[in-house]
Amino acid sequence: MLIMEKQITNSKINLILAIQQTENVYELIKSGPYAQFFASHLLPVKVELERQLTNLTHSDKIKE
Repeated sequence: MLIMEKQITNSKINLILAIQQTENVYELIKSGPYAQFFASHLLPVKVELERQLTNLTHSDKIKE
């Protein structure tokens, strides 16, 4: 059980870091000539990462 909890915690950390990186990339490109193009591709990635984090968080509560 402890190993599975550690894997879930690592997965959560990875997802949180990935979300932060999408925000960092957006900050870097938001004033560039193709900002809207890049943002339109980054947004679905960020939404999917947030969805996975939500699912992982709720699956923890279900198991308890």
